[in-house]
Amino acid sequence: MNILHVVPYFYPAWSYGGTPKVVYELCMELVKKGHNVTVYTTDAFDKNSRQSAVSGQQSINCIEAEVEGLVLNEVEGIKIKYFRNISNTLAFNQKVFISPGISKALKENLKQFDIVHLHEFRTLQNVAAYRYLTKYKIPYVLSAHGSALRLMGKEFLKTLFDTYIGFKILKSAKRVVAVSNIEVEQYIKMGVERDRISLIPNGINIYEFENTDKVKGNFRRAYKLSNKNIILFIGRLNAIKGIDFLLNTFAILAKNMKDTILVIAGPDDGYKNEIERRINLLKINDKVLLLDGLYGKDKIAAITDADIFIYPSRHEIFGIAPLEALACGTPVIVTENCGCADFLREVNGGIVVKYQDISGLLDAMQNILDKKEEAKKMASNGIELVQRQFNWDEITKNMIKLYKMSYM
Repeated sequence: MNILHVVPYFYPAWSYGGTPKVVYELCMELVKKGHNVTVYTTDAFDKNSRQSAVSGQQSINCIEAEVEGLVLNEVEGIKIKYFRNISNTLAFNQKVFISPGISKALKENLKQFDIVHLHEFRTLQNVAAYRYLTKYKIPYVLSAHGSALRLMGKEFLKTLFDTYIGFKILKSAKRVVAVSNIEVEQYIKMGVERDRISLIPNGINIYEFENTDKVKGNFRRAYKLSNKNIILFIGRLNAIKGIDFLLNTFAILAKNMKDTILVIAGPDDGYKNEIERRINLLKINDKVLLLDGLYGKDKIAAITDADIFIYPSRHEIFGIAPLEALACGTPVIVTENCGCADFLREVNGGIVVKYQDISGLLDAMQNILDKKEEAKKMASNGIELVQRQFNWDEITKNMIKLYKMSYM
């Protein structure tokens, strides 16, 4: 199949969260299985940079050519076209990606593809794609990645988008992809019929975590934490992640467990100042290590050295990071608002607590730190779950079946 993915941010724009990583790994696996894969995306990289400024340093085995603001890459067999954003600041701060070049490329090239996969929901890229997909009668599927409902602000603008075109995009999709039962219900609330919803969870590249023993101890040595219990959070610094809930609970734990430190690592998504304010207010400055982000081997080293990995989200459609923690053998705690919580419950692969239940989270952290052998056994259940259910080989096979159902 000739497959086109349309996504507002892509490899290696990891500061935008889990979506670019998920789409990248899906595309890699599709290529391995013999399909021709092209990605249309924007030149968003992070708060201060564009892809054109960093691609030569970040990409591996890539071919580059810059023409009229367009950067063309080929990475792991994936043909990537990065179209220039009108404003990089608007893209990062407001998540509004204005890239007129994508519309022109879709108009000229769309007919060569068998199936198109749209990622995220309320994007101008999807508006342009919908126009030509319906005009040329080319089938498409949609992965909203948790963006279907009008959550976390801008409700009026989201309502306008849905009224103008959003509901049409959902209605015309051959199938929509949900990564969890939570997202299934979100689509239904947006008027999507249940028989057009396919539950295909996100995956992780399990091969990245095969040799964690080689990096074990690196993070502790780098930050002089050899004699500390480490509680770790990795993710975007955004209000939706529930970091305030984690800090409030940790402040209580730290009073009784003097040798415990909380590490919070992630790119600022508008919430870093509030985190720093709360740390000062709780007087735990010497107990919290706040890092701008951890990626690649540095991230794996941190997870491997952590005693607990916590994902305290207010709302998380799935949650890749807890699965990565389990792949490293690290016990995890997630809130029941995380889409991966249902999977963890099924195999006793982690502890699930209610969001804002401070006593529940406190008990969970203390139990893991007090009973580390039992916690490791629980984590081993999680490792088996990850290897069996969240490997990209199986997930991609299911996605290919979905594509074939959609265009036949």
